[in-house]
Amino acid sequence: MTETPPRRGLPARVTLLLVVTAFVVPILIAWWMARVQPPASGSHLVNRGTFIRPPLDIRADAALAPLTEIPLEPSEWALVYYAPGECTDTCRAAIEMLQTIRSVLGQATTRVRVAAVLDRAAEVPAATHLVADAAARARLAAAAAAGTGADTTLDCGVVFLDWRGQVMMYFADTSAPADIKKDLKRLLRASQIK
Repeated sequence: MTETPPRRGLPARVTLLLVVTAFVVPILIAWWMARVQPPASGSHLVNRGTFIRPPLDIRADAALAPLTEIPLEPSEWALVYYAPGECTDTCRAAIEMLQTIRSVLGQATTRVRVAAVLDRAAEVPAATHLVADAAARARLAAAAAAGTGADTTLDCGVVFLDWRGQVMMYFADTSAPADIKKDLKRLLRASQIK
């Protein structure tokens, strides 16, 4: 008689347990990370700017009505710099920075406008749409302060305005251009109409 050689390897129950574990454990870990575990950092968002929540609708807010003069077609955005008074050297430098950000966007350059909201008419760099309205500038400053939780109004800054008339994101006027560009590129990609 021939003898059956002893089986080598894992018992069937152990193999089944390993296969089930290989499929179930990753699902449980993903669920736990999505639902239970709080974000590791202070903010789980990847944006660099501060969202204005809820977004300001320039058509529904009388103080912001002058911003409707900024010509935006569907899927276009405006980088809006606001500051009190006239356009000083700081203002011109900030607008030129926004123009530079716009120019390095490649094909998306045509989908971005640059605007300035100042208290009164002033000379601004070329290709910048000027809105001279103190009430609109004050409303943007108050909305930025509310969005960031600041105790005082933020007199200078940059906001994003979309083609639907929504002011939705704020950056301090001292923000790094790379941060503004990253958030703008993400919004342009997400809002592209094909």
